[in-house]
Amino acid sequence: MVVTNTGDAPALTVVLTDTLPTGFTFTETKTNTQTWGLGDLAPTESKTVSYTVSVGSDVTAGTYVNQATAQATDVDPVSASVPLQVRAVQVLGAETSLPVTGAGISAILGLAAYAVTEAIRRRKQQ
Repeated sequence: MVVTNTGDAPALTVVLTDTLPTGFTFTETKTNTQTWGLGDLAPTESKTVSYTVSVGSDVTAGTYVNQATAQATDVDPVSASVPLQVRAVQVLGAETSLPVTGAGISAILGLAAYAVTEAIRRRKQQ
């Protein structure tokens, strides 16, 4: 996520707060709201915040809204939202019997969870 001072004066003590939809959590804090202190931003200066999001097992396919707000001590807060799309995993092929591998379905589910998390992370970077 990128925060840019588009004004002609410094933005002082900038704070970014991101609130994820219910069922989504920041991987690092295990919460759905996170705040970063970005310090002062000179005119045209930008700061980038990167993070990873986990999608709860109870989240169904659909579109959700992520809300972020940047505020500074000397200007009004600015908010933005972005839709997050969760898609159902599609099985492209199936066998009538599965080999015994030890990892089995947990490895497949792990890859599916990674794909969803990666799609959300990429969407957040846009």
